Amino acid sequence: MTLNFMNKVSYLFAGICCLLSLSLNAQQLDVLLGSSIDCGANSFCVSIQLQSTSSVDIGTSSIFLDYNENALSFNSYTSTSFDGSAQCVANVASAWDVHSFDGISVPGDFNLTMTLLLNDFSCPSVTNAPVEAGIICFDILDGKADPMVSVNLENTQFNSAATNDGSSTIEPSTGAGITGAALDCTIPCIAKGGDSDGDGVCNADDQCPTFDDNLLGQPCDDGDACTVGDVYSNCGCTPGAFQDADNDGICNANDLCAGSEPGMACDDNNACTTDDTVDNNCNCVGISQDSDNDNVCDSDDQCPGFDDNLLGLPCDDGDACTVGDVYSNCGCTPGTTQDSDNDGLCDVLDKCPNDAANGCTPSICVSAGRITSHEHIQKVVLNTIDNTSNKEGYGDFLSINTDLQKGQAYPITLTPSSTATYNQFWNVWIDFNQDGDFDDVGERVLSEIGVGAVQGSISVPTTNIFNGSTVMRVTMQWEVEPLSCGEICYGEVEDYSISIF
Repeated sequence: MTLNFMNKVSYLFAGICCLLSLSLNAQQLDVLLGSSIDCGANSFCVSIQLQSTSSVDIGTSSIFLDYNENALSFNSYTSTSFDGSAQCVANVASAWDVHSFDGISVPGDFNLTMTLLLNDFSCPSVTNAPVEAGIICFDILDGKADPMVSVNLENTQFNSAATNDGSSTIEPSTGAGITGAALDCTIPCIAKGGDSDGDGVCNADDQCPTFDDNLLGQPCDDGDACTVGDVYSNCGCTPGAFQDADNDGICNANDLCAGSEPGMACDDNNACTTDDTVDNNCNCVGISQDSDNDNVCDSDDQCPGFDDNLLGLPCDDGDACTVGDVYSNCGCTPGTTQDSDNDGLCDVLDKCPNDAANGCTPSICVSAGRITSHEHIQKVVLNTIDNTSNKEGYGDFLSINTDLQKGQAYPITLTPSSTATYNQFWNVWIDFNQDGDFDDVGERVLSEIGVGAVQGSISVPTTNIFNGSTVMRVTMQWEVEPLSCGEICYGEVEDYSISIF
């Protein structure tokens, strides 16, 4: 992108100034600055350009500028080259990263870094035709002040693309800047009240002091799609002719239908609809009287709230105990209940599906604490369980039982011995599906860490759970989260009985 100065705004061009010369291996590199002013926008912009009498391929480089912070305030920066926009790598990808810059942190300073990612693909090359790197724009704070834009020679540095590692750098040797009355927008019309709208016509001679007189008589757009032939006049955009070919009071741009307009009654020739009207797409649409969308009108439908086409097809009644469910009687009819041992409990919910006496209770894995002299479980409180114990390593309290209801939550308090003065990891498991392990999803019901007593809440699920007696395991271990099975080093394990209902 290059600066494009339109004739409707008053610009002052400060010229192209060669700011500094840089040399490497007999190559010459010049940094040029161009300036422009937009009086209407109260904006002053500086173009940074590079030029060389030979062909130079630059690498990662930094450019620093100084400016008068009392005259200018940084507004924006736009990169135009060396920024990834050109496809340097086999004409399909870029070798450059996006520019990084800072014009805010230190008022009066602007720094720019151009980063080359691939040394062999630096583009464009810097030649005798100036290459614009980017454009800095400032807000004008004081139009009477000197902008004093200059290159900071000490901090400006260019790398050669050949190495691009700082070993082959180009050091600045000379410098100049943009100075003078480059910011004064009022000078051309100072005797006639200035030029408020920046159209090059002084206020005293301006037919429209806040409007660009050069636009008068030119076509415009008043923002109304119903008019054509809009033209600038009376210091603004005057609407043209209103377009309404069918004289219905609705302009052509908003007139949707050639015949009946939206909202008018019609007949869609569908016996299953009522209250037919023209919609916004000029279609005749009624209210469907086919509530189940099976293409059978409710008046003729065997099952008005059900898709008749499903009758006789397999379905799922949502009961895991049945198989062979089928659509009939306008709904999903349950199939055969599966109860292999005829104990009144379906196989899916029966922990012993082939044993009517349910005597196949699986065994729970062994777990115990090896060293309990430093810490052990002192007390467990859950519902009606309130058990204080000593340091057994493994506490078999299966004779202690409490009832827990499906879908309910119960508070639990776990207290270590007074000698447990460090962080203790607590895990609690309940074998909800009574399969002899604690590995199933949702069976670890509590996991806490802390010094002293910990509190939490145990939520009893409603799925993948059997009624009857099962095991709850409470495990505490120093500094390391315990597993549900096996030996733990410092800590203790206790088992309790839980009755699910």
